[in-house]
Amino acid sequence: MDICTGLTNAKKFKKSNLTIGCFDGMHKGHIKIITELKRVSDNNHMPSVVVTFDPHPQSILNNNLNDWAILTTNEQKLELFYEHGIDYTWIIPFSKDVAKITAEQFLNEYLIKYFKPMEIVI
Repeated sequence: MDICTGLTNAKKFKKSNLTIGCFDGMHKGHIKIITELKRVSDNNHMPSVVVTFDPHPQSILNNNLNDWAILTTNEQKLELFYEHGIDYTWIIPFSKDVAKITAEQFLNEYLIKYFKPMEIVI
């Protein structure tokens, strides 16, 4: 599994399938999303991409970085993604500047630009 931790240096794909989320407590619902992403990607012969954030967006938006408790560390998330056969994980370094990016900008200037998703699993 390839991993990217920068905002603007993600690998560019010709096509992919992706999911996006914090995955801060990898419960059964999260595992189902990851499993479905991998199934869709295998069926379509495309790479599977997980887009996630570090630190957790709520810790930045609520100004309580030190008080924010998460259930699953980045290392644990990455291990679970790896165990489920995910091909690529993009960990966005979340900040107040990232929070200012509009949904349309994020979709066009990041998700489509880098990953060209054919399907987004949610």
